[in-house]
Amino acid sequence: MKLFFVGTALFASLLTQAMDEPILKEHDALKLIVSDEKKDDEPKPDKSMYNLFNPTPIALMRDMSTDRPDQTESTHTLDAGHFQFETTLLGFTFDERNPERVKRRVKSYEFCSTNYKIGLFNDIDFHVIIPSFTLERTTEKGHTAIVQGFGDITLRSKINLLNNDSDGPSVALLPFLKLPTNQGGLGNKSVEGGLIVPWSAELPKGWTTSGQFEIDAARNESNRGYHVEYGGTYEFSHKLISKLSGFWEFSAKASTQHDSRWVGSFNTGCTWELTKNIRLDGGINFGLTRSADDVKTFVGVSVRF
Repeated sequence: MKLFFVGTALFASLLTQAMDEPILKEHDALKLIVSDEKKDDEPKPDKSMYNLFNPTPIALMRDMSTDRPDQTESTHTLDAGHFQFETTLLGFTFDERNPERVKRRVKSYEFCSTNYKIGLFNDIDFHVIIPSFTLERTTEKGHTAIVQGFGDITLRSKINLLNNDSDGPSVALLPFLKLPTNQGGLGNKSVEGGLIVPWSAELPKGWTTSGQFEIDAARNESNRGYHVEYGGTYEFSHKLISKLSGFWEFSAKASTQHDSRWVGSFNTGCTWELTKNIRLDGGINFGLTRSADDVKTFVGVSVRF
């Protein structure tokens, strides 16, 4: 009989403990939710005092943001006082379809073209894009011409206008100036420039949409005067697995020059976050019009210091 009462008491004790445990877990979970909500309600730290000579502390830096591998530029700037480079390690372009419908094949190889960035202020950074080396082979009517050398250097600055350090829709301005530093006929030996306005917004279920509008002042083919070119991009991106993300993008560009045709392409690729400060990427662009390159593929790396 004593054993019966002892067993009954032990069973009742275990049952009470089992019933109380979920309640405790639910209570702890509720505390965690309230704690997270408090964190979300906490004001963002003021980073306006940081600049090139007073770098942003590592603990306050934004997540790494790059302007590659897609054509759509990021709306977020590099933190003040820090450096970043974004490099196309190897790129290959093939084009056979052309507006003139002539039998011409163009193959182009790009090596180590790099966008060097430096953070000037919390919402402003500066870029120097240097196309290190390009080799282009054009075959037409049985004759092959080879052009190689360095391309044009581009200077530009990104100015974030909205939500640089917080969630929500974001917008930036990106004015640029192209300098005629090319060799071997890889450019038009003219100064050109323009303005890019990128934007981005978060969508449900982890999706992000982004795009940009661009307007340029481009040199006429006659090298006399300038004309306006305009275009834009529209993109969706999403995390695929773990630290691998993918994007799907449409880009288009048109010109006010006489007899010009619009350039359109569908672009896709992925980015792998190796560390918080290193990213590997790759992509491929498919030309949708005869004015666009048929196929362009590339691999690259981005590193932040």
